[in-house]
Amino acid sequence: MATQTTNNAAAGSAQPAAQAVETWNPAISAMNVICAPSGIMMMSDGTMVVTDTYNKVVWRTKDRESTVIAGKLSAADIYGEPIGGYNDGKLTESYFKKPWAVTKYLNGIAVSDSANNVIRYIGNDGIETAVGNGSAGYRNGYGMDTAFNNPTGLATDPYGNLYVADTNNNAIRRITKYGTVKTYLENVIEPTGLFWKGDALYVAESGAH
Repeated sequence: MATQTTNNAAAGSAQPAAQAVETWNPAISAMNVICAPSGIMMMSDGTMVVTDTYNKVVWRTKDRESTVIAGKLSAADIYGEPIGGYNDGKLTESYFKKPWAVTKYLNGIAVSDSANNVIRYIGNDGIETAVGNGSAGYRNGYGMDTAFNNPTGLATDPYGNLYVADTNNNAIRRITKYGTVKTYLENVIEPTGLFWKGDALYVAESGAH
């Protein structure tokens, strides 16, 4: 999984919530800042990777110590919440708009950046857009020549495919390990959560309750 070099400040020395978010020390404990965890993934070593839709970053958490592994704090709105953004690049220099779900994918991590309508890929060298052109739409194809509308849940199968709950398109999309996007299921009412088990994909169809 992706890592970054940080100054490993002890969790116990973290600043109060407001000050910690303002100065943004990436090695502070997530338990001591305002955050909104959305997606969670467990690694084989017990590390949890968590998407934070409030700060628009991705955390790595283990033994009550948390580190930001991807994303940079942006300017805040009038209520104090970071507004996020969209750019690829180094782990600490890239912006998310709404990192929703997270899953292991190929040799790195996939994150659905739902408000940017793209799927991002976190690797050792940085963050890049895997699929999606950044505008809401519905188009199959390859790489960034594709379109999603509020992608949320993610799941992978044993064959190297990544499944995306394309919530506002009422569809499940499948991305091959080569970056080709096709529609896997249609007429699924507002799908959100996905889970692969055995040889089947399970879907939380939130719009159908």
